[in-house]
Amino acid sequence: MQSIKNFFLILLLGTIWGLAYVFLKTAALDLQPGMQVTFRLLISSGFLALIFIRPKHIKDIKENFKPLMLLGLINFGIPFPLIALAAHSANAGTMAVLNGIAPLITLIIAVNFFALESNKFQIFGLVIGFFGLLIFTGYNSFHGDLFPLFLCLLATVLFGLSNNFFGQLRHINRFLLAILPLFFGAIFSTPLTIYELTIGAPNNFTFNSVGSVMMLGIICTGIGMTGWIYLLKKTSVIVASTPTYLVPVTGMIFGYWILSEPITFTMMLGTLLILLGVWIANYFDPRLK
Repeated sequence: MQSIKNFFLILLLGTIWGLAYVFLKTAALDLQPGMQVTFRLLISSGFLALIFIRPKHIKDIKENFKPLMLLGLINFGIPFPLIALAAHSANAGTMAVLNGIAPLITLIIAVNFFALESNKFQIFGLVIGFFGLLIFTGYNSFHGDLFPLFLCLLATVLFGLSNNFFGQLRHINRFLLAILPLFFGAIFSTPLTIYELTIGAPNNFTFNSVGSVMMLGIICTGIGMTGWIYLLKKTSVIVASTPTYLVPVTGMIFGYWILSEPITFTMMLGTLLILLGVWIANYFDPRLK
């Protein structure tokens, strides 16, 4: 029963994170990458703090200040700006494939450095999911300049590393585990925003751009992060990393629904393999046995 609940939560998280790309495209028309990232993280951390942080949490914040600050750096402060910068020249298919490596990198780091228990069925599920992602995006979509590809890959490695660090901190209150790294991520991304302002990079605070950043902060990052931490506490870091596979699928659904974009046979086949891979990785999670 728990594996079924986790599977549907993974589907929900994949939908929320996929929706983020709709808001990102809108915000990118008027706002620079640093401005997007900094305010997105400030809005998400502020939104969650107003709802969940209480005076009784101050002691826990002081005791876990350093590890949460480190998480803010490697999960938000560095990779978010890297992805925002890469998005200017890397196509969506390429970024989806490189971002889809995160579960495999999470597995490699977990097994070799954190002695995480896994099994061949779970590994098989991750491989199927990634193979489905390759089919979904198509071989022809994987191209672009080397530098933005490097930025995407570096961000993905940092996500894999931070996934494992999050797993080591499950004992911390789940709201603190979500809020503090988001806040520190905003602080660490501020230098990029300041640099953009000093060189005169234009930012137009239109209704659409501000509204998109608000939705990114509250729904895609704030609520999404809270749901992900809940999933992490119920499963392994490997299973918790699999919503990444579903982001392109969500984009396909919204593209068809909003923009009337076509859905091809390879997209459908890739989607089935992704869902199968995610289900296998979740069903055979050692933490559920």
